[in-house]
Amino acid sequence: MASCLTYLVIMDPNLPQQIALSRAAALASRSGASLLVFNCYYLDKQALLHTHSRHAAKYEAGHQLDAWLQDQTKSFPNKLEIKCESFWNEDSLLAACHSAEHHSACMIFMDRSSLENPKRWLQHAPCPLYLVADNVIPKAAKPVLAAIDPTREDDLHTALNHSVLATASNLAEDTGSELNLVCALDEQEAIAAHLGFEYLENLNAVQQEVAQRFAIDPARVHLQIGRPCKVIAEWAEHLTASVLVMGNNKERSLTSTLVGCTAEQLLDRYSGDLLVVN
Repeated sequence: MASCLTYLVIMDPNLPQQIALSRAAALASRSGASLLVFNCYYLDKQALLHTHSRHAAKYEAGHQLDAWLQDQTKSFPNKLEIKCESFWNEDSLLAACHSAEHHSACMIFMDRSSLENPKRWLQHAPCPLYLVADNVIPKAAKPVLAAIDPTREDDLHTALNHSVLATASNLAEDTGSELNLVCALDEQEAIAAHLGFEYLENLNAVQQEVAQRFAIDPARVHLQIGRPCKVIAEWAEHLTASVLVMGNNKERSLTSTLVGCTAEQLLDRYSGDLLVVN
C-alpha cells in the first residue's frame, strides 16, 4: 500500500554527496513516507547554440538527468518507495514548489549549500522546508528543538506555534528523540506589548506557564531573555540538537522583521539542520 506521506528531495548534481537524500531516506525508513527525488534542468540560449535542435538538447539533458537520479537512489533498501522526477524549467524554485503541491508533499528536503535566495524559498515553500547541513547524520539521541514565541497570543502566532510543535513532535517521535522547546523573550518587546510578565522578573513562573500551555515537561522548556536569533541559535548548539524547528510568518510586519528573529536571519547564525514551518 502506498504511503500517505511524501518527502520531496531536491537533488543537486553539482554536489559530491546528496546529503539531503540520505537524511530524507533515514527519516522515511522510520515514518513510512515515500520519497520523490526531484531535479530541475534548463539550458540557456548560449548552451543551445551548440546543439542541433532545442528538442534534441532538451531530450538528451533530461535523459542524462533521469539516469543520474536513478543511479543516486539504487543503493537504498527496496522497502523504501522512491520515485524520480525531472522538470525542464528555468525557475527551479517554482518547479519544485509546483511538484510539491501536485504530489501533496508534507516536507521538502534540500541541502543548505544549494539554497539560493533563502527569502524567496521561505516565502513560496508550500510545506515545511528541511534544510540539511553538511555534516554527519544526527544521532537519534540528540533532541529535536522547537523554537516558539509564547509572548504573542494572536490567532496567527498561535496557529504558527501549534504548527511548529506538531511538526517537531512528529519528527521527535519518528526519530526516537526527545522534544525540547526554546523560548526567547525580548524584554523591550514584552514591556511594550504589556504582556503581563511583570517585566519578566519571574522567569520560573513564565517557564511553568509555557510548559503547562504546551503540555511539556518544564525541564525541557528553555526560556531566556535576549535577542531571539542569538538565544535560539545558542540553545540549539548547547543541546546539540539533531534539528531546529522554527516557524516562518509570511505575513510578518516590518517592525517584527527588524527586531524579531526570522528563519532567514537564523541561517547566518546557526549551521545545523533547520526545519522551517510556514
